[in-house]
Amino acid sequence: MWSQLEAVDLHVPAPTLTSAHYFRIASAFRGQRERFNKTIGGGFEPQKLDVSDKAEFVETLRQAVYTACLASYVQGINIIEAADKKNQWSIDYAAVWQIWRGGCIIQADGIAELIKPIMQAHHKRDHMNLLYEPAFAKPLKDGYAPLKKVVLASVAADHVVPSLSATVEYIKYQSNLGKSFS
Repeated sequence: MWSQLEAVDLHVPAPTLTSAHYFRIASAFRGQRERFNKTIGGGFEPQKLDVSDKAEFVETLRQAVYTACLASYVQGINIIEAADKKNQWSIDYAAVWQIWRGGCIIQADGIAELIKPIMQAHHKRDHMNLLYEPAFAKPLKDGYAPLKKVVLASVAADHVVPSLSATVEYIKYQSNLGKSFS
């Protein structure tokens, strides 16, 4: 919840994080879901995914989830950086990395090693936005197609994938050079 409040207050887009939180909230309100389901005469139950090659789809799903995880780290660090600048905290991002690595925030070794050199060199940088880092930008770009494929298949079969679909939109609007959005 802190992340969402700070993101809104600091004007930092964090749709992957926000949608994950809203999904957790919705999950807790089973009674509301049951009543709405009854009110509309039945819900939109997930159907079997139309997958011709299960092993290929599982790999595509793995890539999609990895991409959403990377996006969530980008968003989280962008929130921290904006709060750091606003409050003049002088955050030691190397220490943040160590805390995250030692706790439950970063469990994946690959992501930990991807973030480590960026956060350890924070004092030499003019920003902490991971979108500007080739080590993050390339996997986000490479993961876009698998992510979109999973979202399209999931939506077509009425599966609920809010954070994945929010990440598709995040990558699109962060890379779009249009004059404005409406």
